[in-house]
Amino acid sequence: MFRVRPMLLPALALVLAGALTACGNDTATDPDATETTHSGDHSESAEPTAEPSETAEPPAGNVINVTVAGGEITPAPDTVSVPLNEDVTIAVTSDIDEEAHVHGYDKELELEAGKTTQVTFTADIPGVFEVELHESGDLLFELEVQ
Repeated sequence: MFRVRPMLLPALALVLAGALTACGNDTATDPDATETTHSGDHSESAEPTAEPSETAEPPAGNVINVTVAGGEITPAPDTVSVPLNEDVTIAVTSDIDEEAHVHGYDKELELEAGKTTQVTFTADIPGVFEVELHESGDLLFELEVQ
């Protein structure tokens, strides 16, 4: 039987977490990030909510909506600015199964054809970060946190 000494458990957990979330050279993670579904247009909302849901209740903070349909990205890829230390919700509606990734924050969205998938996190790392589709490499937008 394999035994792990209690003092080694935190280090083992860190190694496993890093292996499961590794993608490129991104190192930031946010254990409070959530994924759920929600539909809507590209807009910003300041209405707070307790937690993301699948109801008509809008998510907290800045909301960035993107649609991928027929190989086209709407709105066209651009830079979207959000204030430092505010909540950001990225909602992607896709007509194909794909994975979207927020570089720098190491957030992933498992997209299902015909559904909207979202992730919410606190934009606490300043800079400009690509949000892209993994398989195709298509840029959805650049997230500027300032």
